[in-house]
Amino acid sequence: MSTATEQSPINFQPDEGDGTMAPGYAVVFCLNYMMGSGYLTLPRAFADAGLAWGLSILVAVSIGATAAAECLLDCMARAGWIAAARALPESGGSFCRVPLDAPSPPVTRLQREAPRPVQLPDLCALYLGDTGYAAYVTLISGYMLGSLWCYAAIFAAALEANLAPSGHVLYVGLFAVFVVPLSLKDLADQKAVQTLLAFGRVVMLAVMLVTALTYLWSMGPIAPMPKRTGTFDGVAALAPVVTFSLVLHHSVPQIVAPVKVRSEFDKNVLFRRAFVGACLLYALFAAPVASAAAKLSSSCTEYQVASRTQSSPRGLPGHSASQRAAASSHAAASPRAAPSCAAASS
Repeated sequence: MSTATEQSPINFQPDEGDGTMAPGYAVVFCLNYMMGSGYLTLPRAFADAGLAWGLSILVAVSIGATAAAECLLDCMARAGWIAAARALPESGGSFCRVPLDAPSPPVTRLQREAPRPVQLPDLCALYLGDTGYAAYVTLISGYMLGSLWCYAAIFAAALEANLAPSGHVLYVGLFAVFVVPLSLKDLADQKAVQTLLAFGRVVMLAVMLVTALTYLWSMGPIAPMPKRTGTFDGVAALAPVVTFSLVLHHSVPQIVAPVKVRSEFDKNVLFRRAFVGACLLYALFAAPVASAAAKLSSSCTEYQVASRTQSSPRGLPGHSASQRAAASSHAAASPRAAPSCAAASS
């Protein structure tokens, strides 16, 4: 028999078998929502801004994203009470303040059947009115259309580069064949597919990390990294890249709706685990590549200075004799830098 807490308007859950899923699957959904194409630019953004700034902003934005998701959960919980109160016309839809440790009142049939806002447009209409609803729908529609077009373009470009180069429209259609059916299915029915996709993303992340580091150490960076002249260089470009890599808040209500939990706090824990996991994966991917790129770019620059110094009897203008001597000794001590720098300068 269910307890009063489990039957409260906040904690009411669908019956077993009505599309429920375990919290672990919800974490998988969160990772899949976040790990789109945005994180692919993290290594370059980390290298431009510096490793310390990159990791600091990644942690700060992860904490902020977790707090924002928990705020949405609170809004959903309050919406549940509002819907339950409006289902009791004899009480005038009024509210009363109760102690936090007081047991939740049993839910009535009218409260059980009352429609609960579970989509962000509905929550915007409830809290912000028609203007807030229209603004959110307009913004999220542009975001969704832009994201889908971006993903379709990346998918088609990748197949064009590796298969037939003249089948762009065909590849976009193939992308639609995969995406449209998934978009029409309930999240609880996608558990196996989403788990497989999450595993594939982690494997792909590991492969990209290994191949990027292998290329950097064998061939060097494609071009030397821009020289940082100020403390905040690259930070302005880093912050939006990190933020875009952790966006999933428009899908928070859909993710938690079919999740079966013992208490409302379990939903908060769910998102905390998801954002901690994403933060760790991004750090393990971006930090090593950015560190290697910055280190090898510095070595490449020193090698090029030494090569130009040795090829010119007068040395390089603007460099002292001690600087030219240091560059020459570095070139002599680093013979493996020659092919890397040659690749970078070509």
